[in-house]
Amino acid sequence: SSGINAEYGPAMTDLAGKGSRALHAVRRYANPDALSARALYQLFNALIEPILLYGLELWLPNTSFSKVLLGGEMVSDRLYFQKVTTDKLEAIHLRFSKWVLGVHRKTSNLAVYGETGRSPLILAALERCINYFHRLEELAIISPSNLVAAAFTEQKKNNLEWYALLSKLAGTENAQNVAVKEHITRWERLRFTQSKLKFFNTIKSEHGYEAYLDYPRNQRRNVTKLRCSAHDLRIETGRYEPGREKRSSRGCRFCNDLLVIPDLSFLPEYEPIIEDESHALFVCPAYRKHREKLPSNLVSILQSENVSELFKKDHTRSLNAFLQSCRDIRSTYTEQQVKMKT
Repeated sequence: SSGINAEYGPAMTDLAGKGSRALHAVRRYANPDALSARALYQLFNALIEPILLYGLELWLPNTSFSKVLLGGEMVSDRLYFQKVTTDKLEAIHLRFSKWVLGVHRKTSNLAVYGETGRSPLILAALERCINYFHRLEELAIISPSNLVAAAFTEQKKNNLEWYALLSKLAGTENAQNVAVKEHITRWERLRFTQSKLKFFNTIKSEHGYEAYLDYPRNQRRNVTKLRCSAHDLRIETGRYEPGREKRSSRGCRFCNDLLVIPDLSFLPEYEPIIEDESHALFVCPAYRKHREKLPSNLVSILQSENVSELFKKDHTRSLNAFLQSCRDIRSTYTEQQVKMKT
């Protein structure tokens, strides 16, 4: 076998195109503000996944992606996720997940996998490949003159790539569960190396679907954005601005307002007040009035800075409304800054 590009490239591209069109159709007719994430994934599993995985028993073992998942290549966690997320079919899965969550395309894929509890599509398909392999083994015994059985026997005789990988997979006890556990282990290790996920890691205890996602998207979208660092706070937006290597690019727009206080960033010991998730939630005075309007139990939680309690499902809608008010304040402030500078 000469690999994916020579043998299955056109077919994979065709599947990706069809899957993408199915994704657009679901997005057109399904309203995420009326459905839970769980319900939206049921649509994905029924309408999009079968298209993406059509014929996988044939093309799956030939991809470099599958070789990594099946342990054929020893790679670092970073390279593993690079291979996983750049797969053209898995990319559609991730696009759908980001739409379900209501986050932008630059949102960390690690956060998306962890928040939804999803694993790469290929992992959910391994059992299908094993069953197909066993059926061919039986066919080769029952009807050796069958054309498909003969092709299988030829693969086995020469230990060709397709047979070698499928036999290894079929010979691994609970292969699908093993692969999923390996994926989660790699996810667990890699997420703690990502500075972008610093806040996420403080509130996310384990890989798995978050219960608050059962609320329609418009009732929890701001919560999701904050949890996954897909928000408009400077700790995130400063990553993409000129001078992003300076900590001052992440400073709170209110607490370091250069229209009110002098620019001290030239001083060697200067440390700006960083506009990160914790600062916005618990400290920034710009949002004080909105904090005080929250239910008394949430006010107490914010005062104690208890993040694990804050993100419990029961608080989702109140917290979402508070975060929207904070976003409105930032948006109005930004517009005022632009007018003053012009």
